[in-house]
Amino acid sequence: MKIHLGSGKKYKEGYVNVDIEESVKADVYHDLNSYPYPFEENSAKEIIACHVIEHLDDQSTFLKELHRILKPGGVAIIECPIGGTWSSYHVNHKNNLTPYSFKILEPKSKWAFQFPFHFKIKRMSVFMPIVYDKVHFPWRFIYVNCFVNNVFTKMKAELVKV
Repeated sequence: MKIHLGSGKKYKEGYVNVDIEESVKADVYHDLNSYPYPFEENSAKEIIACHVIEHLDDQSTFLKELHRILKPGGVAIIECPIGGTWSSYHVNHKNNLTPYSFKILEPKSKWAFQFPFHFKIKRMSVFMPIVYDKVHFPWRFIYVNCFVNNVFTKMKAELVKV
């Protein structure tokens, strides 16, 4: 099973599309701030959540829920604005994230003891507004934002359940 959380107007064939808004086409209508999600443990091989995590009340619980639903070796693909950039300050955003928000979930992270679940990072990229989705830059390119803010405004993390 493959799940598309917060599908909105981007219904994906071959996925279980989940959204709270009943005016859009979805397979399951569910509030993503309400846990647990209506999926069995270890039931999905892939979960996509594009521009979802920054809108939720509790990022850690969300990530823990993705870990619960994914099969071992399953992949969560999370796309969101990079914290501190113009795109992260949308009025509906509750949280800011950076690549390090996901790096701390790795088993060998010095913060791993804080989490009862872990992910291995398969790939992490940052994106420039002009070439969104066309060019994936390595996540460490975010350091350019320290000198010229808003060069990179979006990131994507592909996390593997360990």
